[in-house]
Amino acid sequence: MIKKMIRKAFFENEWKCAYRVKIDDFKSNRNKFTILSIPKGYWAADPFLVKHNESIHMFFEYMDMKKRKAIIAEKKIFPIEEDEVHVVYEFPYHTSYPCIFSVNGEHYMVPETRANHSIELLICKKWPDKWERVGSLLTGIDSADNTPLIICEKTQIFIYKFLDNGNRQLLLGTIDLDKCSIDNINVLKEYNVNTGRPGGNILTKPDNTRIRVVQPDNNFYGEKIEFLNFSIDDKNYIEIKEKEITVEDVLVDDHNTYAGLHTYNCIDDMECIDLLTKEHFNIFKPFKLVFQRLGIFGYNRYEQKGLMLNSENHKIAT
Repeated sequence: MIKKMIRKAFFENEWKCAYRVKIDDFKSNRNKFTILSIPKGYWAADPFLVKHNESIHMFFEYMDMKKRKAIIAEKKIFPIEEDEVHVVYEFPYHTSYPCIFSVNGEHYMVPETRANHSIELLICKKWPDKWERVGSLLTGIDSADNTPLIICEKTQIFIYKFLDNGNRQLLLGTIDLDKCSIDNINVLKEYNVNTGRPGGNILTKPDNTRIRVVQPDNNFYGEKIEFLNFSIDDKNYIEIKEKEITVEDVLVDDHNTYAGLHTYNCIDDMECIDLLTKEHFNIFKPFKLVFQRLGIFGYNRYEQKGLMLNSENHKIAT
């Protein structure tokens, strides 16, 4: 009990996003990942890649360590990584997993908004950092990391729902963009262990096989990423594990050690992941906890109404 209290008071870790050129299989690729550069006082997780013209942009969960609250941010990483991080949207509550899909030339985002017990829809009004809320696709639901996909020209969405009995359900519904709703929701599978939770976009192989990326954490959070070959025939759903990756498979050259990972995405010749740093001692953490409790020195202070940072850029000091 005492050891647990000491660890909570003095030890901390954080997430980092990383990317590299994609070559063949993940484990056979000996290229090292580049850690995404972000300002001090923040960490980044849940990276998603979007190609716009000839550029590749990374959208990610952007955690303000003072506020202990995450918002959605973006940074161009190709052909070169730019200096600025652009905050693209902030809800009055914690959000993450900025899953983006495109329909008729419009970019939409379904971020995780579990803190609001809803599934929210955003639309990009000016690329890449001007987004607006369309509305709630679904309310009164406890779900996480919901992931849209296109099946038979229909915009559908995998919903990962948490049940009161501790189990999870994988649901599939159809997104109606005109009505801003999710219709025809069916239960595909129920899990009685911590598995099946989405960990990235749906991948399509050259033979049109579809892969669902998931983040099981049966032993610890960030344990591994699994790639599930899945098929849907009418209401029948089958998923078969094709491969998995762990933090030991990741090559990084930033002299840090990592304890886990839980998101993978790729587009064209670029792939990205997030990495959890190993716990490290921080003598100042107790002071941070006190500041957060008291709401002083900028800690744990944010407005409960409206958006604060949608026009703000965070430039990295060089």
